[in-house]
Amino acid sequence: MQAANTELKLIYEGSVKKVYAPESDAHHLWFHFTDDYSVFDWGKMPDTIAKKGLSLALLGAYFFHRLADKGIHSHFKRLTSKSGDTLSLRDAARSTEQVYMEVLRADVHRPEVVSVLGRSVYAYPAIPESSTTRLVPLEVVFRFGMPSGSSLKSRLEKDPDYASQLGLDSVAAEGSWFGKPVLEFFTKLEPKDRLLTVSEALAISGLTSGQFKRLCEFALGAANELSLIFKERGIELWDGKFEFILHDGKLLLADSVGPDELRLIYRGTHLSKEIIRQVYRGSDWEKSLKEAQNVARDRGSEDWKEICAKELKQTPEPLPAQFKKNIDHLYGALANHVCAEQLFDNQPDMESLVESLSR
Repeated sequence: MQAANTELKLIYEGSVKKVYAPESDAHHLWFHFTDDYSVFDWGKMPDTIAKKGLSLALLGAYFFHRLADKGIHSHFKRLTSKSGDTLSLRDAARSTEQVYMEVLRADVHRPEVVSVLGRSVYAYPAIPESSTTRLVPLEVVFRFGMPSGSSLKSRLEKDPDYASQLGLDSVAAEGSWFGKPVLEFFTKLEPKDRLLTVSEALAISGLTSGQFKRLCEFALGAANELSLIFKERGIELWDGKFEFILHDGKLLLADSVGPDELRLIYRGTHLSKEIIRQVYRGSDWEKSLKEAQNVARDRGSEDWKEICAKELKQTPEPLPAQFKKNIDHLYGALANHVCAEQLFDNQPDMESLVESLSR
């Protein structure tokens, strides 16, 4: 247990999560999940969603515990209050203090932007021997199928041969399940997630070939276990992403696991961030994003968001009022349903939630 009223230093603030370092503990970090959300890598959007941050903390803790029971270990230590009390899911849901997720601290070795042949590229540093606990700079995406809205669809349409690279027998139709799950790899520490070949992923990971092979097996095993957990609750897990740290030569799941990292469908209705993406998909703002990214790439610049906002005059609008009212129940109701516990009061059951979201 931490000392009462632990002194915390903010060391990172993302679009939906703040990371603190407790001054009295050099080996752990405290995550605070906010009610903000992000789509299309934009960062913080105009609205917040009720109970989102706390629900993410509770769901992350629940999944890490369930996976640990199957021998799939993570950097997760506990849920804690500011005063340092270890919290159960129910205690955390009712806490009057801010709730944090305590995790093992890992070094982050960021790539450097260098100019090669007139182009800006990312050079990943060699890992010092002293770095015994470090972030693997990859997002590992697993896919059980190709639901509507999947980014994989456009990649397969542009390059049908990509299916065989993934280990698929053919290009799957939208809405179909694969015969086996597949993995894709993306950068973690670059401003825009970049798709990698398996060779590129191995090269920037800093892992040995044996460790990288274990990472792939780990990701597939964890994905299958998660799928079974959701199946217990009548929810389909279609795809998601994992992050990892390497701790004393052992791979551990990192970051968090929850609806912001997963694509979940219940009786045809999305229960994850995809349902919010659908609101913005096709908007003038969403159409301008790719143009802004192309302009930034041609200029050798990383400021595509600034180009979109200031030059193309496009920023995201707030969510429609009725949709916002319905989506404010998503995270709390999902936490109750998945954890099979009434963690939050005044939340609809899953049937009522889906009915409101599908109108």
